[in-house]
Amino acid sequence: MRHGEDTDVSLSDVGFVRSNHLIDFFTYKKGPHLNSPKKIIVLKSKTDKSFQSVRKLAKELNVKIEDSYTNIIELLRLSLTTDILICGEYDALISIIEKLIFKLYSKQLKLRWGRNPLNTFDDFNDYTSLWVINNNTLSVYNLFDVTYNKQYSYFDITYKNVKKEPFESIKLTDDIYLVNRISNFIDDINIINRIWYSE
Repeated sequence: MRHGEDTDVSLSDVGFVRSNHLIDFFTYKKGPHLNSPKKIIVLKSKTDKSFQSVRKLAKELNVKIEDSYTNIIELLRLSLTTDILICGEYDALISIIEKLIFKLYSKQLKLRWGRNPLNTFDDFNDYTSLWVINNNTLSVYNLFDVTYNKQYSYFDITYKNVKKEPFESIKLTDDIYLVNRISNFIDDINIINRIWYSE
């Protein structure tokens, strides 16, 4: 998930409103039927925008936010058993998702941020796409819209564009032995680490 709408160094008013309503999206199932995250990771950044985006959700779910996360192997291990929400700048998200897909599926993709990850350009104005890797598929869901109602001076939260089904789905593999491949990959890494540290 990308951080909410922002100014240069912080979330904007719209971004903070989005942050506050993520609780509804993930816990009261107003969006697609996705599991609530058991772990929340904020990717390293020069600003606090990603942390600000997930702070209230983490508090509501009683989940500690991990920051400055860079260990792709550990993330791969965790993803086998835990529902993880990763929040960051769109380019950092793309980088880590491309690496995960390559490690998990031996598939090298050039992704672009937005509703269609295989597009030829990033959608810099897209703060509502939610990318989900599950069941050998990269799916793109839509978060709620936040708009300022000038007539009544408050923010409207709109779920009309939120669909139960993803807007886009990219099949990553047809390999029925994927779990075995992942387990073998992790075992190989563990063996390499043991050899490395024993020398």
